[in-house]
Amino acid sequence: MKSTILLLCVAAALSAGAAQTDTVKVFNYPKKVVISQAADTATVRVVTAEHGERYNNVYSFYADTDRRVKFSHRKSIISRTDSTGRFEVFSSGVRFGWGKAKLEGYDFDMRRVDEIGILNVLAVGYHPARDTRLSIGAGFNYRRYVLKKGYCFDKDDDNVVGIDQFAPGTSRCSSKVGLWQITFPVMVHQHFAGKWNVAAAAVLNWNCGASFSNSFKVGDTRTYHVTDNLRQRKFSVEYLASLGYNRASIYFNYAPQSVFKKNFGPEIKNAWTLGLLLSF
Repeated sequence: MKSTILLLCVAAALSAGAAQTDTVKVFNYPKKVVISQAADTATVRVVTAEHGERYNNVYSFYADTDRRVKFSHRKSIISRTDSTGRFEVFSSGVRFGWGKAKLEGYDFDMRRVDEIGILNVLAVGYHPARDTRLSIGAGFNYRRYVLKKGYCFDKDDDNVVGIDQFAPGTSRCSSKVGLWQITFPVMVHQHFAGKWNVAAAAVLNWNCGASFSNSFKVGDTRTYHVTDNLRQRKFSVEYLASLGYNRASIYFNYAPQSVFKKNFGPEIKNAWTLGLLLSF
């Protein structure tokens, strides 16, 4: 069936000799269409889904005594798919973000923070009201903290991460910390004004892995080295807010806590990212 159904008031179907055709209504992606005819009346029934509800649209076409074609329309709710008290299991939220972070004890901050992840690989939601959803889920995130150009991370024998400068004569220098997170967002999600939505969440993170990488070039030789087994903070809490239309949102995430455990690395904290959140 074509994705768009045109309900045409065709006079020829009900009275011979009529020539004009009028477009009565257009439905995009209807759930079900039933067309029937009896004597001088034709009926088209279209089932649609709008804003969490299923509607039954009935159009009746008939000819009056002057053989002019007229129609009547009735619209009624079949069911509410987002009714109060409903539970659901869902997945949502591929996110891409960019931002900054504070570096305590230095006269410069992190050059850049970027991240990619899925907010909810799997989540359970509850609808206390038709357009409101409370949920708790599990996802993952990978975040990189990029150091200022010319500086690099290093690690001593006591597993303490420090910051140093690249040796003279090096070029195309880059140093960054990567942090792997298993995330547990507790979220409230609210629809309004049709397809608009707003959401807020407190996110508990299990920071399950961290490493830093240094890359540089000396002459024509390119060197890339990764150091893992860092002493990152195992658990942290972040805060997220988003504003979206349909399945695309702009989000803001704030991570106030430091990346490393105390005395095991520089204090990288107050990280924020701004990005896109794409639901599916």
